[in-house]
Amino acid sequence: MELKEAARIAMDCGVLYHNLLFNNTLMFVYGSLDNKSYIEVEFLPQNYQYLTGLIYNRGSALTFYYDCVDQRLSPLNISFSSESTAQKLSVLPQLMNIHHTANMIGDYDKSRVYLDIEMLAGTVYACMGLDISTDRIGYYYPKTTLREDIRDITNRW
Repeated sequence: MELKEAARIAMDCGVLYHNLLFNNTLMFVYGSLDNKSYIEVEFLPQNYQYLTGLIYNRGSALTFYYDCVDQRLSPLNISFSSESTAQKLSVLPQLMNIHHTANMIGDYDKSRVYLDIEMLAGTVYACMGLDISTDRIGYYYPKTTLREDIRDITNRW
């Protein structure tokens, strides 16, 4: 994937994030009829950059977010953070509709050394890694995007 395409995807999905998720809290309810549980996930602007897997050399995660929303992100100001960045970007459009598409949630099974999250929400094609907020007790925030079958990396689904 070229940086120009990565910037376009980040900007397109930034607008979707802004329109669909920005400053919203989603509640994911799961479990059985007899034993229901839930988590609440806050989608703040500073969380967006982590979902893209891009490094931004022009400012903070908040600046990155607003440059995406305002369609001002330049390929000259970004780079891939890892080999998986292209995979993250390939599923990012689907995950901007996570409030409609997620049909599974589970505790992360800690099978990947490099992945520091608590839970995942998503599908057999893509999922979003969630971590516990340190700012707001009892809330989660989106931390990463994975092109992965959620059933392969969770304890429960």
